[in-house]
Order: sequence, then C-alpha cells, then structure tokens
Amino acid sequence: MAFKSGDQGAFSRIYAAFRLPIVRFMFQRTNDHAVAEELAQDVFLKAYRARCSFDLRLDVSPWLWAIAKNTIVDWIRKRKSVKDAHQSDEVTDVQELPCAQPIADIVILAKEDRRGFFRLLGCLSRLQKKVLLMRVVHGLSYESIAARLNLSLSAVKCLMYRARTTLKNSLMREEDHSSNILLS
Repeated sequence: MAFKSGDQGAFSRIYAAFRLPIVRFMFQRTNDHAVAEELAQDVFLKAYRARCSFDLRLDVSPWLWAIAKNTIVDWIRKRKSVKDAHQSDEVTDVQELPCAQPIADIVILAKEDRRGFFRLLGCLSRLQKKVLLMRVVHGLSYESIAARLNLSLSAVKCLMYRARTTLKNSLMREEDHSSNILLS
C-alpha cells in the first residue's frame, strides 16, 4: 500500500474518507467543535507518524478508528486530571456530580481491552452489529443504513435500540460480576 511508504495521495484519500466521521465521533464525545477538529487532526497526525507500523494485510478503517478511540480516551483522562486538580480546593456543586447510570458508548470507550469490546459485540446479532457499527463508527444516518441494508427505517431504528439495550445490559452484568469478585 502506498500509504505505508508515505505517498501523499494515498494518505489524502484516507483523510478525505474518514475526516468527517472522525470529527463527528469526536464531537459526540466532547460537544465542542473546535476540540473535535483538533482531536481529529491528532488522529491523522498519529496515523501518519505510525504508518510504518501498519500491517498491510489489515484494513485501514479499524486501525484508524482504534487510534481515534485511544485519542478520545487520552483526552478524557487528561481533562479529568486537570479538572480534578482545579476542583480539589473547591466545593462541588450537586449538579456537577456525574450520573450514576453508565452510558454504553462512554463505558465501551473507557475499556482499553479490545478483546472485551469484541466480546461485548458478540452478544449482538449479526444485523445488530452491522447497524451499530454503521451508525456509531461510520456515522451514517438511519436512512442511509436502511437503504444500504435494504431494510425499513423503523427496522433499522428497532435494531439500533435493541443493540444499545443489549450492550447496556451486558455492561451492567459485567460490572456487577466485577464488583462481586472484588467483594468476595
């Protein structure tokens, strides 16, 4: 692949194909356009710098998304440590306390163990996995997913709802199991 050897055209094509989905992914987690753009730039810079370590037998997409997920996890950690340092002397307002309910997307991102992520996806049906990845990873609209999979819009929405519910329940069971092990 020309990308690995530093071909600017190959890298430009990868950038053009993945820039907007990665910016959307970052914005969903930061809720700040400027930060999302900056983090997306970091992803492509890291990818370009690490291009020599890319395995040509693999697809670029999962590799690039892994870099994006690691970048957002690092950003969240850094932001949390800075926030903790600033708030150590302040009284915390009740509305600033985090919600006790885990959000499936954030919990999945926080887990660095890739095998754990794929194990969680293993509890979904093949079609649920497709819909979830098309929506979350590739940033496609429900209408686009329906057209690509030749399904009705309501079927896609139902599959997405069931996939998220199944993931959330699996994560809760896994957390309960981890807590029970720690307590015993």
